[in-house]
Amino acid sequence: MNKTIRLLTAMFLGLMTFLPYKAEADTLNPSDVEMTVYGLFLSKNTDCSKPVLVLSNSSPKSQNMVKSPTFGSGAIPKGTYQCVIVAISNYITTTPATTSTASPSQPECVQGVSFTNQICRTGQSSINPTTGATITCTNGTQAEVYAYFSTTGSAANGNLPGGYFLPTYPGPLNAPVVVAGDHTLTFVTDFNGQLYDDGTSTPSSPETCRSNAPTMLTR
Repeated sequence: MNKTIRLLTAMFLGLMTFLPYKAEADTLNPSDVEMTVYGLFLSKNTDCSKPVLVLSNSSPKSQNMVKSPTFGSGAIPKGTYQCVIVAISNYITTTPATTSTASPSQPECVQGVSFTNQICRTGQSSINPTTGATITCTNGTQAEVYAYFSTTGSAANGNLPGGYFLPTYPGPLNAPVVVAGDHTLTFVTDFNGQLYDDGTSTPSSPETCRSNAPTMLTR
């Protein structure tokens, strides 16, 4: 039996830039995260196989994920889901809430100054969960890509070339998504404290503000 669920009253608190994790002393929060969500899938399997399409939008608009946007509603078969797959744009723009202090003469993360990252780059690929087709990422493209999160996923997968973009290397999902009746489901990609300045920027060789990979939470 299908249950109607309102999707998503989403609180995407940060930037989904899937860079290798680094522990930095100077970590920051975002004040604004602009991202486009094309769709959302759920799978009852930890390997993200046999996913159910929950939400689809062929012409979505970029939204500020920090402001808890609502994307729509959909019907999901009753059950427990171990994997979340998000179809997103390949470019995400974020704005640091404060300025980093790691490079005082040339800070990489500057309060109020937005920067845009391509999240799937040359040498990486993503898998379309509907067709199984491989999407080969190339620098400069704006293709739609798919991010996988599983209850058996690991933040360490963000260190791998296919990390988070392939079902074999999913990011972490904090708990299964349990659908037992009609309700609002909130997905949170929390990047508070994940933006960082690695201290390598100089006036003659400026660097870009960076971000660690997220954990997907459900509420």
